[in-house]
Amino acid sequence: MTSLEAIVFDLDDTLYSERDFVASGFAAVDNYCRTELGLSNFAHRASESFSSGLRGTIFNTVLASFGITPDPSTVAKLVAVYRDHVPCIRLLNDAQECLHKLHGKLPLALITDGPSLTQWNKIRALGIESMFNAIVVTGDLGPEYAKPHPLAFQLIEAQLRTHGTHLVYVADNPSKDFQAPRQLGWQTVRVKRAEGIYSDRPTRETAEHEVPDLLEFLYSLPEPKPTAGLPALR
Repeated sequence: MTSLEAIVFDLDDTLYSERDFVASGFAAVDNYCRTELGLSNFAHRASESFSSGLRGTIFNTVLASFGITPDPSTVAKLVAVYRDHVPCIRLLNDAQECLHKLHGKLPLALITDGPSLTQWNKIRALGIESMFNAIVVTGDLGPEYAKPHPLAFQLIEAQLRTHGTHLVYVADNPSKDFQAPRQLGWQTVRVKRAEGIYSDRPTRETAEHEVPDLLEFLYSLPEPKPTAGLPALR
């Protein structure tokens, strides 16, 4: 890996386990269903559906399993509870050590997909906002600018005042994470965690490097040169 001027991270399944967010979201929905709909054990049924590989229609399926017609307004409310809750999540141990050792040595940034409130709740629950010199949540830009659209990456280049091979994007999802940064000439690293939701996803755009966790990434880096005039922290 060549000399870097900044490191840019993804969030979900890169810095924390996305399965923890799913479990936290199901618990929030379970509480709503118990108090508002009189349903018990919703989270368990939702978790079983998730573990079986179901995506996108879990709430419809679980409501139907209770004999309730999954009308759009009810499903929309459950989705809102899931997305908007304050999650119970934590940094993965390797991510915590990686960020701690890199912080202050060179600029760090974050690019994450998803609804604005959902992703900012995650960032604040993890207590990492102050670790980054720049943060772009694509939900703040509009759904049309979700990855693999390059706008988020271009904004980071502008904020950090660097570009191309001087940047590396560290992320987990080969379906969408690496297309834009590679087009912009960035270096790319895929974190392929054994327990990651996208660990077995077919590769659409291959990253240049692959690591099982962020400690291996950290110790593969060249010693960063002292950087004068870091962009101000958020």
